[in-house]
Amino acid sequence: RWHIRYKKFSNMLQKKIQNVAYLDVLRIIATFGVITLHVCADGFNRYHYTSFDWCVSAIGDSLVRWAVPIFVMISGTLFLNPNKEITVKEIFFKRIPRLLYAYVFWTIFYSLIVICRDIVINGGEYTFKLGHFVPFYHLWFLPMLMGVYVFIPFIKKIVSDEKLMKYG
Repeated sequence: RWHIRYKKFSNMLQKKIQNVAYLDVLRIIATFGVITLHVCADGFNRYHYTSFDWCVSAIGDSLVRWAVPIFVMISGTLFLNPNKEITVKEIFFKRIPRLLYAYVFWTIFYSLIVICRDIVINGGEYTFKLGHFVPFYHLWFLPMLMGVYVFIPFIKKIVSDEKLMKYG
């Protein structure tokens, strides 16, 4: 009997490793896509660029726009897994606060960089501007992900109801 249990466990473990492996491969590919996206964005932000630079940036940017939605889909795959129980308490007291802390931290971090840059540019003088502490545009995905997390319990209920899924 132990060999039957071992075989079932081994098959289950092998299946889990394969599932995680394909998600890891997707994460790696999407990470390179996001890096490419940021490198291409630099081509749009230069003051002196040629039309060739702009075209290369536009083409590269267009080719990797799929990267961020892939990360959202990976999150959906993991959160909507019927074998994984995720409570509303976990979402609101663990997952969302993590994203909120990251959002606040990186907003302060980038704001301090802008302040330091302004101090260097102005020869050591600094004038406080409230605009320095506005969240930066490239952090848009953190509030978006918080919104997705809020709806996970509702979406999970829909996905788990076979009758409801037939009409979806």
